[in-house]
Amino acid sequence: MGNSNSSNNDQNSWITVPPNDASPPMFEPSLRSVVERRPIFSSKISFNNGQSSNSMLPAAIAPDSSQSFDQIRYQPYNTNYVPDAVQQIKGAKWTNDFVGVPVTAGDKSSVGNSSCLPNTHQSTNFSPTQQPANFLNNSVAQIRNNPSHNSSQISTEGQFVALHDYVKRVDDDLNMTKGQIFNILDNSHSDWWYAECVSTGNRGYVPKNHLAAVTSLESNEWYFGELKRIEAEHYLQLPGNDHGSFLVRISESQSSEYSLSVREENTVKHYRIRSRYSRTDPTLKRFYISRQLPFVNIQQLVNHYLENQSGLCCRLGKPCIRPTHPEPVGLSHKLIDKWEIPKSSIILKEKIGQGQFGEVFKAVWNKTTIVAVKTLKPSSCDAADFLREAQTMKRLHHPNLIQLYAVCTQTEPFYIVTEYMSKGSLLNYLQSPEGHALDMQCLIMMAAKIASGMAYLESRRHIHRDLAARNVLVGEQHAVKIADFGLARMIHVSILY
Repeated sequence: MGNSNSSNNDQNSWITVPPNDASPPMFEPSLRSVVERRPIFSSKISFNNGQSSNSMLPAAIAPDSSQSFDQIRYQPYNTNYVPDAVQQIKGAKWTNDFVGVPVTAGDKSSVGNSSCLPNTHQSTNFSPTQQPANFLNNSVAQIRNNPSHNSSQISTEGQFVALHDYVKRVDDDLNMTKGQIFNILDNSHSDWWYAECVSTGNRGYVPKNHLAAVTSLESNEWYFGELKRIEAEHYLQLPGNDHGSFLVRISESQSSEYSLSVREENTVKHYRIRSRYSRTDPTLKRFYISRQLPFVNIQQLVNHYLENQSGLCCRLGKPCIRPTHPEPVGLSHKLIDKWEIPKSSIILKEKIGQGQFGEVFKAVWNKTTIVAVKTLKPSSCDAADFLREAQTMKRLHHPNLIQLYAVCTQTEPFYIVTEYMSKGSLLNYLQSPEGHALDMQCLIMMAAKIASGMAYLESRRHIHRDLAARNVLVGEQHAVKIADFGLARMIHVSILY
């Protein structure tokens, strides 16, 4: 049953969305038990625009390949691949104990488009919370020292797509451009992977949170993952989005389901994407907004509503513009287990703040990366205690906490090197003309993000001790992050409040 509402509770007033376009049901009820069976083919068959061929493998992806991500995303390569949606292909004619239901010419739905077909890459694919195993038995050292090991020898199971641009920070990093395809050669580091770019053949370390498996849900621009309803509404109403802009997110009230958020003029509507299993085959799962229009995956569902309104408030337009992207975890793979860095790697720029215990500067690390540096007054803390607390703080990672990158404790004044936020403290931001122009919805969203960061600290049994607007920093598109968590414990103070 499809559903939509615009209240603050995802569970209220879900309504049925009738299939009011020209598209017929995907299959008749009398055939449901037949067409939901998974057919078994004796030979390898690939499907492309209703035609079959003997080859299941996509064209070899050489280092100079010009194939784009969109061209290869849905190309199956698994030798056991059998499409779940085989009954949906236009003009399909099957003989292997299977009844095909052709899609009529009047149906403009993308379910008949071969580009929407799922493949069993997803069955062997990684879940959003599961890290992939090493794809090669070779260690990264063996890979580097073996010049004969080229991309054509690397399993295509290791293919990931770049979600964001990345500019290398150290010599053995690898530049990334959004949409490039990579083979993962080593993933022994939790936050940085050693990869090879398919199109250039270049190798180096890249941040893991900038990648997604090629056929995963995360690889789609419209998928935002865990996102609060109020944040979805805020994002969709930002400049650059207009009527029909949309995103898909994990439902707040039902984490096993998804929500489709769509902008209609100046309002945002939300639709629950439900799922159910086939009665005849419990392994077959279908996703739907309207029960009359089930799909084998969410990609197919979105592709359908891009072409057909089908009872929604409007036909889907372009994906919501992503206002920010995640920062890599840490400055570099070389600093994963290091907290101390030399002061010579830091170039202090302009002073951006001053507090009771020191000054704050905008700075550059390694001549590549903008950071913030807080200098502590001499004798304000003990070096050993400072380093011990920094080690604890560096292990705390949350979207609404400032990243602690490193410290400099060899000579005074000590440095604390952190993520840089362009808008400064929340206190100063709210007093600025830009802050005065914020509406209530935006203020509530910012407060919710701060609360989320504090809840994370509580879950890690960590006390901030000095939460105030001056210790919350603001970035682009109203991003807020808590700073100075744990700093009160580092510094010798007579009164804590």
